[in-house]
Amino acid sequence: MNAADTLLHEHGYLGVSMDSIADQIGIRKASLYHHFPQGKDQIMLEIANKHIELNKAGFQNAFDAGDTVRQRLEAIAGFVFQNTRQTHRVLQDTMHFLPLEHQQTLGTDFYNHIFGKTHQIFEIGIKTGELRPHDTKFSTFAFLSLLSEMNVAAHQKTWINLASRVSSILLDGLNADTPKETA
Repeated sequence: MNAADTLLHEHGYLGVSMDSIADQIGIRKASLYHHFPQGKDQIMLEIANKHIELNKAGFQNAFDAGDTVRQRLEAIAGFVFQNTRQTHRVLQDTMHFLPLEHQQTLGTDFYNHIFGKTHQIFEIGIKTGELRPHDTKFSTFAFLSLLSEMNVAAHQKTWINLASRVSSILLDGLNADTPKETA
């Protein structure tokens, strides 16, 4: 599975074949089909599910790591930046090619465990007065998209600084005065 995961990260869904996976792990393609009778889709689905599960735990730990919106968002950003595997890219790439039923399952799992947990932080921030009222689904999408694009394998000191900076831009804005939300 690790070999297929590596190939997926390096070449994307279309760049991975049963032949390339078998070659990477040093077995015959027939042996690979014996373990994965549904072929490449079965392998890619298992990889995507593994990424969802890893992120589910990581996002929950990040949520539990702080009491404030800033602490929680920094913890999520730190978790994402620590990972050398770009889960959002894996899911995005894989979901384009898997059968619809698997796309829906992965989409639901992503929404419930990654997007949903992050969205909850923004909602709590409004309720506690830490954040002004705003479109929390948009801020969640913007935050996760930014993290996905900036995901780097960096030294701990670097990713902590980057996590803080990303959270600060989102929470403090770029202007000296925080603008009021307009209708």
